[in-house]
Amino acid sequence: MTFPQLLTKFSCASVVDCQWRRLLSSLCFSMAGNEDTAPSANKKNIFSKSGVLDVSEIDRDMLIKVLVNSVAYEKDGILALSKPAGLPVSGKRVDGQLSLMDVWGDVADGVNRPNAVLISAPEKESSGIVLLADDNITANKLSRDIADAGKRSQVKRQYIALIVGIPEHHQGSQKLNLGQEIIGEELRTVIKHEATKGSIKRQETKNTNVDYNVLDYNVKLNSALIEMWPLKAYKHQLQVHTTSMLCSILGDHLYSNRVQSVLGTPVLIDPNEARTGPQKLPKMLRNAMNLSVSRVPKLPLHLHYNQLFLRRPDGDVHVTAPHPTYFKRSMKLLDLEMPT
Repeated sequence: MTFPQLLTKFSCASVVDCQWRRLLSSLCFSMAGNEDTAPSANKKNIFSKSGVLDVSEIDRDMLIKVLVNSVAYEKDGILALSKPAGLPVSGKRVDGQLSLMDVWGDVADGVNRPNAVLISAPEKESSGIVLLADDNITANKLSRDIADAGKRSQVKRQYIALIVGIPEHHQGSQKLNLGQEIIGEELRTVIKHEATKGSIKRQETKNTNVDYNVLDYNVKLNSALIEMWPLKAYKHQLQVHTTSMLCSILGDHLYSNRVQSVLGTPVLIDPNEARTGPQKLPKMLRNAMNLSVSRVPKLPLHLHYNQLFLRRPDGDVHVTAPHPTYFKRSMKLLDLEMPT
């Protein structure tokens, strides 16, 4: 399959494939009303049988093993692993939590790449593709290829997310000016509604562009499966872009509370007015996932860096990182499917 065909296959995935199931879901919702049931202690949730890996609680040897066994791509001096959600790439330890760089040497040895160089990785909260090169020479060339391909729109990054809410438009492109502000005591990403050329030039504000596509949705549970294609990387941009659609990513405990319900209508509130703390899930959705209120703060962010497409002179690169176990379980519990 050619590079353009691959892009067409994934970027044009449509909810049309799921129209009959959506119609039945709508009909069931209409007939059932707003009926609600409590979580059953006998039913499984995403935490059953170690479905969620809590990287803050596993030891060094287990983390190394997880990463070494996560190889998703290996060709021409390029290697890709799949990072679990919650694993920071670097930074100071908090409560003894390890980062990717803390175990980097052992991981590189474990995949028989002792001189491996890290090219890119998703943020701490997200899961998915960690791109590596065998050595510095390969890394420098790969980085140049990615930069050159980006100028020609020939590098594409696909993220898959489970979200609370259904976007009004099922396909589109969002352009937002984003910046960083102190909210409470933490640095957070915010929308800059009055960005100036000066702030952009000083890099205080960043122009961001994200294409998105709803792959499936569930009217009864007010949830959806979407793909997002960010043009460039910016801290937490996909979480903020999702809230601007009056939705939130499942497991987003940083930005989800910027979307509030007023008389049953979702509204975006000032970040400084949004409460901090765990995501607040609708009772019906929480019950469908068999989650108690105490379990919700443990939900990982359901944002997965799923695919990388790169056109380069030495041969195209197409990396796919399988969805985590908990992600697939959540899809099943919410009755959402990837289009075929």
